[in-house]
Parts: sequence; C-alpha cells; structure tokens
Amino acid sequence: MKKGFAVIFDMDGVLVDNNPVHVETWKIYADRLEFELTPEKIKNDLYGRTNADAFRRLYNPDLTDRQCAKLSQEKEALYREIYKETIHPVDGLIDFLSEIKEMFVPMVIATSAIPENVEFVTKMLGIADYFQFVINETHVTKGKPDPEVYLITVEKLGLPAKNCVVIEDSLSGVQAGISAGCKVVGLTTSHSAIELAHTDKVINDFTEINYELLHDLVSGSNVLGHNRIR
Repeated sequence: MKKGFAVIFDMDGVLVDNNPVHVETWKIYADRLEFELTPEKIKNDLYGRTNADAFRRLYNPDLTDRQCAKLSQEKEALYREIYKETIHPVDGLIDFLSEIKEMFVPMVIATSAIPENVEFVTKMLGIADYFQFVINETHVTKGKPDPEVYLITVEKLGLPAKNCVVIEDSLSGVQAGISAGCKVVGLTTSHSAIELAHTDKVINDFTEINYELLHDLVSGSNVLGHNRIR
C-alpha cells in the first residue's frame, strides 16, 4: 500500500445523505414489530450501528444471529426499493473523489452496512472504482462505537492510524474513528457542527474539503484550523 495517508469513508450519511430514508424504513419496522423509535433512540441506538446491534437494542436483545440476519435483509431490501429513485451523492463528493484519486491517495469504504447496500450505493453512483477495498458488516463482530471496523481497515491499509482520515457523520462512528487513533472529519448530515465539535474538522459537504486540507490535517499543519467550517 502506498505510503503517505489514506481516506476512509463511512457510507451511510457520508457518500449519500440517506439516513432519512433509513429512518423512514426503520419506522415501518417499528410499526410492524411494535417497538419505540424516538429521536434519541435514532441517534443513540441506530446511527452508525450494525443492523443486528440496532435490532437488539431497539427491539429484542435476545434475537439470534439468524433472526437478525432475516430482519436485516428484509429491512434493507425495502430501503433499497424506497431509495432507488432518489439516490444521489452528497454535494461535492464526485469532484472530491476525483481529486484524491489524481493525487494517488488510497481511498476505502468502512461501513456497518451490509454488502448488498454497499454494492447498491456504489453502483448507482458509479463510484466503485475509486475505492481500493471495502470493509462491511460481514467483516466485523462489533458495531460502532467499537473501533473494530477502523482497526481492521487501518491494518489492511498498512498505514499508521494517525495517517488515516476517517470521514464520518454519526457520533458512534466518530467515536470509533477516534478510538482507532485516526484523524476524523465530521460531516453534518446527521448531527450538528456543535455535536461534532470534538472531531478534527467539521464540514457540511465535500465542497468544503480537498487534498491540501487533508494533507495539512495529517501532517499537523495549523493551516487547516481545528473545526473551522469554511
């Protein structure tokens, strides 16, 4: 793997601002299974977590792996059906990916999503070729905020964690990135800039970040400015 630094993208809420669609789908399942889905539960028990973790936290802690897998596949099939007509990238994403690729910086996806959803998003947006590899739900045993997904990713990249920039939208994902020792950029699709103020940089979309800013962040330059929204 090329020396220097790498960019690690979460998917939901980062490549696509799809969390409202996920919430819509989860609300359908909350009605079907008769469990409560409050704004607090959405933030604390849903965003950034694996489906198995979310179903156990929201619905039934005693669900078996097989039961979780069945519920997850059904829920995500419904999500893809709802989202396929309106899916689009977060503003500035494609230009950002192109710039980073031109600078020969490795880019990967590390997500709690199932493989089918990763394929759905990357195929629909036409961005699969930008990424060297994907870490998804099948590669981890612990959901965020546990750092496992990012520790696995960093190890596969072959770079020090401090040279890896994680781009995250959820509080659990941010904590996972911080705990893994990575630099973390917080994207305000799911949480406010104030809620993400403990990250290394807060952005509203990808028009507010570029190669130079990431390079400065990894190198420790003060050019970036801690959490300064451009």
